[in-house]
Amino acid sequence: MAAAYLTHHQKVLRLYKKSLRHIESWCIFRDKYRFYACLLRARFDENKHEKDMMKATMMLKAGEEEFWANQHPQPYLFPDSPGGTSYERYECYKVSYKLKCILCSRCAVLLLFS
Repeated sequence: MAAAYLTHHQKVLRLYKKSLRHIESWCIFRDKYRFYACLLRARFDENKHEKDMMKATMMLKAGEEEFWANQHPQPYLFPDSPGGTSYERYECYKVSYKLKCILCSRCAVLLLFS
């Protein structure tokens, strides 16, 4: 099975999300983060109606290079995400999906008859 290619739109959205996450790593205070997030959104909105795909691709490449040059050296990772401090820490204690469904259905039955 061949892997699907990302469209230009998907690449731009991923660049935007990565950029927001790295701005969040650079800015500790929420008001400062929000200010820079609005500036970033304005930069993306300036060119969102670009029809020339060659120019749009060049802008995307320039944006990815700028992201690479300005990315945070130690970006914030959520604790349960891959690379986070508690990734797979309690895997052996997690309840399986089937057992969770059985427990939920029993709770629902108990709630109906109580």
